[in-house]
Parts: sequence; structure tokens; C-alpha cells
Amino acid sequence: MIGSSTETSGSTFDLFVAVQAPFTPASNASLSGKYLWGRSIAQGLGATVRDSFFSLQPTGLGGFSDISVAGHAANVSNGAQQSQTMTGARYNLQTDGSGTALFPLAIGSGSTQQLLAGNESIFISSGGRIILGTSSDAGTHDLLIGVKAGDGLAWWDKFWSAGLRFETGGQASSYSGSLFADAAGNVTFSRRVHQLEPAEQ
Repeated sequence: MIGSSTETSGSTFDLFVAVQAPFTPASNASLSGKYLWGRSIAQGLGATVRDSFFSLQPTGLGGFSDISVAGHAANVSNGAQQSQTMTGARYNLQTDGSGTALFPLAIGSGSTQQLLAGNESIFISSGGRIILGTSSDAGTHDLLIGVKAGDGLAWWDKFWSAGLRFETGGQASSYSGSLFADAAGNVTFSRRVHQLEPAEQ
């Protein structure tokens, strides 16, 4: 389930995502295979806003294989695209499907320099095909979404969509809507947008 506050007045911009909780007890072994993840981080300040995309390979025993992260941060190299590698990430799942994950800092790196770092509260869906996460560190605001790779499904037919965007200059927008992909590389996208207009000069 996804959504966004597109009909509000003022400066409210959000993104809502929910998944169905597991019907049977979960464990660290519930995560297997490869997951594709996207993450957006604000860290409480527009000056350090960042986003990243990466894949995770859980071991099923509470650890992740080395992670290659691509993305950009407003305060690193003037926002240019970056690639970073992380080692030692781990996770722990409870029987209800909730859990924690830790993405450690590289030696000599700070949290404002690393695209992916910190403590996350995570939640897996029924069947373990989707993982949601959010930071549990003070002052860090993020949304982490992982989808299991290799399902062999073609990307076509009708889909619901929602999104959130924030830029260092103070521009923000959120949207919800739908799209249709025709399996030939063409997409029709319809969305309702709530946007912060720039001040007139």
C-alpha cells in the first residue's frame, strides 16, 4: 500500500508505504536471495540530503555480503554521483517480522560523508519479498525500501505509484498516481502532485 498527502495545503510533503506482515514466525533465515534497495536520507538538514541505490545479499544468518552503494549527497563533491563499498553490515529479525539492521561507518568516514550508514528499524512482508526500513538514529530521517530480485516478472500492466522529492534549495514535492507499462518500453504516467512553488523574484 502506498500513498502521499497530495490534497493538503501548506508545506506538508510525505510518502506512505505499508506491507502485509508475515503470517508465520519470521527469523534471520527469512531473508534469502538478492534484494534491490533504494534509500533517501535527509539527516534533518537540507545541506546533507542524500539518496542511494544498492543491492543486498543477506546470508540468512544475520549478516550481509559486501555492499556496493551508488548515489549522491548534497555535501559531498558538490552532489556529484558517488560509489562506495560497505563491509560488516548485519541484521536481526524478530518472529513478528520486525527487526534491526546496522550499516557501519567505514574507517575514517563520518556519517555525513557516507551514502549509507547507521541503525535501521526494518520490517519484512509476508513471504519476505519486500523489506521496509527507517532510521532509528537521532536527527536522521529516511525511508528504505527493498524488493526481492529475480522474480522473473515482466514490468508491464497497471501499477500504483507515489513519490517524494526534496532539494537543497528548499524545493519539495510529493505525488501519488498510477502508471501503465505496455511491455514495449512505453509508460503512461498519471499523478496528482503537491509542490512547493519557488518564491517570485
